Amino acid sequence: MEMYLVKSAVILTILYGFYKLVLENESMHIFKRFYLLGSLPAAFLIPLVTFTSYVEVPISSAPVFIGNTLPMPMPATEVSVNIWPFVLWSLYALGVVFFSIKFGKNLNQLISKIKNNPKFTRDSINHILLKTPVVPHTFLNYVFLNKQKFEANEIPEEVIQHEHIHAKQKHSIDILLVELLQIVIWFNPLLYFLKRSIKLNHEFLADRAVLNQGTDTATYQNLLLAFSSHATTPSLANSINYSFIKKRFTVMKKQTSTKAIWLRSLLLAPLLGIIFYGFSSKEVIQKEVIPQQEKTESYPSVEGTLGAPPLPTKLQFSDSIRDSWIKDFDDSFQKENLPLSSKSIIFKINDDESFSINGIPSSLENYKPTLKSLITKFENLDNEDEIKVFVKSENLVKLSFINEIGEELKNYNIVTIQVTSGILDDRNEKIKRTPPTPPTPPNPKFGKKSPLPLLPATPPPAPLNDPIEYIKALHKSGAVFFIGPHQYNYEEVLEMAKKSDDLNIDLSEYPKVNLLGC
Repeated sequence: MEMYLVKSAVILTILYGFYKLVLENESMHIFKRFYLLGSLPAAFLIPLVTFTSYVEVPISSAPVFIGNTLPMPMPATEVSVNIWPFVLWSLYALGVVFFSIKFGKNLNQLISKIKNNPKFTRDSINHILLKTPVVPHTFLNYVFLNKQKFEANEIPEEVIQHEHIHAKQKHSIDILLVELLQIVIWFNPLLYFLKRSIKLNHEFLADRAVLNQGTDTATYQNLLLAFSSHATTPSLANSINYSFIKKRFTVMKKQTSTKAIWLRSLLLAPLLGIIFYGFSSKEVIQKEVIPQQEKTESYPSVEGTLGAPPLPTKLQFSDSIRDSWIKDFDDSFQKENLPLSSKSIIFKINDDESFSINGIPSSLENYKPTLKSLITKFENLDNEDEIKVFVKSENLVKLSFINEIGEELKNYNIVTIQVTSGILDDRNEKIKRTPPTPPTPPNPKFGKKSPLPLLPATPPPAPLNDPIEYIKALHKSGAVFFIGPHQYNYEEVLEMAKKSDDLNIDLSEYPKVNLLGC
């Protein structure tokens, strides 16, 4: 809030300074009227403008470290009470109440004069005749005149025309708007100067209109001097004796050319541009994107045994697939020992190429509802297992079948299909290549899962009654250790195992070793 008020005050200062230096003494009074009124919403709205820009940042692949220590208790601190916000808001409320009462009092005085004094209408303008000695002044559609001087014809016609201009051009509305704004932002002194400039410009407009009706300039200036006095008039009204008579005389004689008007108007464009750029808010939103080298086609891959690299993506399911490799699943995948979980979906293909999904007979025409029902059921389970999809067949699986179910699985963000046999490409030839040596798996990071290495199917024999030595043996065989859903490195596991009195080692998912009781 404080920064918003500062920005608003600075913008209003710049706009008002431009008016005083460039526009005030020029005879372009209609433009100046709307400039002064427009300065108020501009000062209070520009700080609210926010320009948003988006910056693409790569998604970080750094591991997330999760500490295993308990949070330290924070020492109790005494909470101090800050009374300044209450004091400032109280002062602000008092100011609002004071200026509201002042505004209501001035408005009530004018309404009382309208109701309690004789009046007549001329040129659709109401004239209120007052018994008290007053200088002619105008509020809305009412012109206030001294009754004795009016009946004695001591008020010149030019003076009455001057007041009529105020009424016809609705100058009182400008003053009312500023007065109401002053109630809310009474602490901003610039509003007082702005209101004075608005009222002075009203006099410029009325003076110019009277002179355009044929009144001699010298005669009219003498009338202004005759009516100039120190008599007070209501702050909500426009009065002919408004101060700065000398400046009004100077502006009366000045004629601003059309070229000069255009030039001064054009100067406003770069000024507003600078204000918008300097005082609006800028917001930079970071949009995470996958780095180019990590982007892959969103299509299910085909995997064989644990640790085997995925088959090329959809864009490579063509003749070029012969330039890559796929593990010979017939030789390396044990068909009867699928790594099942509580969320397994098994496509079993029969000899006649019909198939079932988890025992439910299906076909390519009607398998989607069955698949959707199973996935919905698995997603509602509480356990943390991932949904695994298998294609089991005694024969080679056609690539077109993999493509078909792969497209459907994309809708459920499932990106892995495990196949228990080889695959036929579009030429009905078996896709079979000897894989290159898999890269050395990265060292496991604390708190982040890493790919499991290709390891022997059976763990090393366990020493008698010595779990620590068995953990060391498992480590040498290349096992990966997990406690719950998190993976830990060997040193951390060994340290926690030494401190545990009830350690259990689960080898059901070897080479993934689950430690219980740590």
